[in-house]
Amino acid sequence: CFNYIKAGNLNVKLLTPYLIGSIPMAFIGGSLPVDKKIFEIILFLVLAIAYLIITMGWSLLQTFMEYRLNRHEQDPEKSFIEKIKTYFNFSNNNHRDGA
Repeated sequence: CFNYIKAGNLNVKLLTPYLIGSIPMAFIGGSLPVDKKIFEIILFLVLAIAYLIITMGWSLLQTFMEYRLNRHEQDPEKSFIEKIKTYFNFSNNNHRDGA
């Protein structure tokens, strides 16, 4: 941490709004009474979304959002499927002939 600051990488202008907002909101959120079952459901959803974003990256999320925004096009399913194939590098060239 100190080496990071010493190297001049700390952007105080960028950090300040996060500190101002996160500290009071963490206190308020921690003081709210929440049923254990609801807390576990919310925790599961947040961790599942974080896992998907970390493993699949933002590009899949952006592809989904583009699909949602452009679904009024003539054939949105084809473009969405093509984007998924491109993301996961699915193509006929990747298959071996068995030799």
